[in-house]
Amino acid sequence: MNNKAQAFSNYLEQNQIEAFQVQEVPDDEQGTVVFRSNIEVDGQRLQTLVILDQSPYALIRVQLLPQCRTEENELDVLRFVNEQNLTYKPFKLFFDNNGSLLMDTSIVLPMADDAVDPEEKAAELGDELRGMLEIVINYLNENYKKFMQKIWG
Repeated sequence: MNNKAQAFSNYLEQNQIEAFQVQEVPDDEQGTVVFRSNIEVDGQRLQTLVILDQSPYALIRVQLLPQCRTEENELDVLRFVNEQNLTYKPFKLFFDNNGSLLMDTSIVLPMADDAVDPEEKAAELGDELRGMLEIVINYLNENYKKFMQKIWG
């Protein structure tokens, strides 16, 4: 497990947070580890991933609406997503190959060297990720209905 993933895993354990399932990506040169969970918004459980690898970045990915882009609504929803991307800087919305609406949040998490106390490193990294997850949740609580209305009518 890469250093960031180990530190985050330690943070979750120290704080008795059991909301994540951990999956190491096999044969991955970056040592990618995926922490899977869900965020509940407006009665919907949105699949949420925290993806940590050896790069200085962490990625939080939320699946907002599965398979919602169709031939009929494609132009409207692409315009809507572009408008959201221009308005909200920390988040980038996009559609995957299946037409599902995803939201990515990328943050820089430089890891301190090995001389730093591992518990301190875990707390710092965990607090950073938890803070960003709170921002994501607040954004979704304020905007999710807008997505539903625009895409489903």
